[in-house]
Amino acid sequence: MLPLSPFRAIMRAGALPMTLLLVGGCALFGRSETTLPDHMDQHWNRLDQVQSALFIGDLEGARGPARWLAEHTEHPDLPQGVLSPVEDMRAFGRSVVRSTSVSDAARCAAEMAAACGRCHQAAGSGPWLQQNTMPEAGREARPHMRRHLWAMNRMWEGMAGASDQAWSRGATALAEDPLFLEVGDGGTQEVLALARQVHELGAVARAQPRNDRAGVYARLVVACAQCHSLMGVTATVR
Repeated sequence: MLPLSPFRAIMRAGALPMTLLLVGGCALFGRSETTLPDHMDQHWNRLDQVQSALFIGDLEGARGPARWLAEHTEHPDLPQGVLSPVEDMRAFGRSVVRSTSVSDAARCAAEMAAACGRCHQAAGSGPWLQQNTMPEAGREARPHMRRHLWAMNRMWEGMAGASDQAWSRGATALAEDPLFLEVGDGGTQEVLALARQVHELGAVARAQPRNDRAGVYARLVVACAQCHSLMGVTATVR
């Protein structure tokens, strides 16, 4: 999802407070061999893996990275002010692992991303967010799905990166993108209804305050997973 290491990009720009790197006496869960930016890269990549698995209804595929987020040894240089959201992230990661349905896992994963956003907000820094433009429309399903994925990624970044701008870009894109109805042989009425639901939820998401975004995002993930299942999609279109 990200074209380069997000936290390394922050470090190059000088945007990560030095206190985040130099805090002493904060050995929360043991020592780490990696730098804090590298460790945060690992967080971000695992979050992306959870999201990508749930998009295609792969509950088992979401469990592995969620388990890592819940159980890994946390970096000792995290500031004290982020302990609460970090524990929230771990708790929701455990809930993803225990989930028995994509719907439950999507809800817990969205809450996990929101906890990451609270952590970044408390730390006063966060991941570098992708600012690329939405993929161009096409007359086939694949380019349209790339546009959906682009929008969902921006919303995910908006939650996990505590960025209202990223959330708004993604939600607006989903709400305003023309509905694509030519879905080929798998184009049942159920698929068309799910497609409409995704666009309608984009409009709902656009108006949601930060504390209420996880719920609507989870509904979007479930709608995507159901549509992909009906269409026989087994991988996310990149």
